[in-house]
Amino acid sequence: MQTEQEQRAEAISKHILKSNSPIENLNQEQLTSLVDKEFDHCGLNYIMVGNFNGYGVHEVRLKLETNGPLHGIDEVTELVNREVKTYLGNLEKECQTYKNLTFSYLRAYQDEQKRKNETNPFSN
Repeated sequence: MQTEQEQRAEAISKHILKSNSPIENLNQEQLTSLVDKEFDHCGLNYIMVGNFNGYGVHEVRLKLETNGPLHGIDEVTELVNREVKTYLGNLEKECQTYKNLTFSYLRAYQDEQKRKNETNPFSN
């Protein structure tokens, strides 16, 4: 059973395959570059809003905690900036996970396509 991340990465991979064929002969560097480019083009949108077309809504909820009362907008700004940095750091890690999974799916696709071209020595 696939996790949600694996399902989304597989969907991103299929989308990449539809728009970038053939990829069978790409080397590791070329495939890495393709994943980076296409993830920025469509994958990020897919994980943020759930589609590839660029339209949708994603709500970012920030958790603001204080140990005492706030004394001015500068303190609020500092809290918000800290939470935004945390959110973006987590998003970067999540994107790396998706890129890793997408790369793995595309590499598996390449391997499968190469095996199709090999003959079975035991067949007539």
